[in-house]
Amino acid sequence: MDDQGRDDGFIFDAYPEMVPSGPSTWEKFFTFLVYITFATAFIFLVMSIFFTLDPSWGSSLTQPVNPFIFILLIVLSFPQVSLLSIFVVMFILYLIFFSSMVYENRRERKKKLLDTPIGYFIAAATAVEVVVVIITLLEHYFGTPIGGGGIDTELKNNPLLGYMSLIYAPFVEELGFRILPLGIFSALLVLFSIRTRGEHAPESMRDTLLAIILPGHIRRKYDLPLRGADWVLIIITSIIFGYAHIFFGGWDWGKFIPVFITGIALAIGFLKFGAYVDIPFHWFFNGFLTLYNIEPSLYGATNLLVIWLLFVGVVSIISILMYARERLRRGGTAPA
Repeated sequence: MDDQGRDDGFIFDAYPEMVPSGPSTWEKFFTFLVYITFATAFIFLVMSIFFTLDPSWGSSLTQPVNPFIFILLIVLSFPQVSLLSIFVVMFILYLIFFSSMVYENRRERKKKLLDTPIGYFIAAATAVEVVVVIITLLEHYFGTPIGGGGIDTELKNNPLLGYMSLIYAPFVEELGFRILPLGIFSALLVLFSIRTRGEHAPESMRDTLLAIILPGHIRRKYDLPLRGADWVLIIITSIIFGYAHIFFGGWDWGKFIPVFITGIALAIGFLKFGAYVDIPFHWFFNGFLTLYNIEPSLYGATNLLVIWLLFVGVVSIISILMYARERLRRGGTAPA
């Protein structure tokens, strides 16, 4: 009996399914792997800042480059700026995104790990990596051309510029294939919900705008889970995302399926949380395992890291399946 006179023991004896249960051994193990992997990713991000600023690169950081963005298959170019200026903006944003994931996880400690930003980021990214590796091996076995030689050549001839282009891509590609199409759609849903409720407070307009970059948080506030139209947009944007890698990126059709699958995971991460998750998620594939191109001493560590990530990916796939089974057993779906 508690201090308010309630006998919780009686309730739990009568309804044993209501007894609070702590995390299982598997969940603790999975959580440990996720946080170790997240910490490793952050360490690699910080190292990339220092290695990029190494004086040995000389004037490479001052060379002019043309920034650009995607809006689906439309490319918009902007006037030249120095590579250093792009570097500063990019890494400030990456640090903000990683910090935001840590902050949100601390706020959502009572949620299932896969319903938190860090949990989704690491679990989905490593799981997708395992799937992509399997598909790629099968394509190699059956002789399906994948391409990508142009990227390898750029990394060999100009490692710094090649690496910077890889970690710049998550911003422009997520803007064009996730943030604008899916974010604007989410903002329209929020606006319609606000109008339906008859709300006109300044906060309502703020929420409408925030829904473009933080759709998951704002949609939960207005009880707007993922629906059929969202899934249609996820599929369409992922198809265009895959095609763009062939049309613009110098890849062959063997790259389409891996990119399509990755695009779906990125879109779900964006709609479930926001840009602060899907951009680092994209960086995970572009910048995490390619840092050795500008710092060759990391080559051996990167090979070990690949093995670790594949192991975490297998554990993540099992955990995701267990999570999905639990959701289905309860008759629900994962929240938007």
